[in-house]
Amino acid sequence: ALADTGAQSPRETLLRLYVRDALPPGFHWTSQVTVRLDPDGRPWKHLIADLACEELKIALFYDGSYHRAEERRSIDFSQVQQLRALGWEAVRVDAALMRDVAEMMEQVTASIARARDGGSGS
Repeated sequence: ALADTGAQSPRETLLRLYVRDALPPGFHWTSQVTVRLDPDGRPWKHLIADLACEELKIALFYDGSYHRAEERRSIDFSQVQQLRALGWEAVRVDAALMRDVAEMMEQVTASIARARDGGSGS
């Protein structure tokens, strides 16, 4: 199915279309996945991955212009570190990376390989 009502931007849709066949058989991407960052379950300590494979703990994000501000980039960086501490792989894609599809797909497939090998090592 190419349609997905969860995408919040055309670029998120494009990202999903690029990566839709990247996962091993039996795994799938889900749009707009809430990931809890707090082991104590405080509901405000979470983020929403634009795409995620929860079974493998891989989160993909498309960063539009909102994410270019220095403060937002710092928050995004911190969230990736928190995800990795919880055993998740995370790939952040911006317009420049999306223009280099081969590099983007290399980053996505590398994150899938790390996840299959037992979690984030970076």
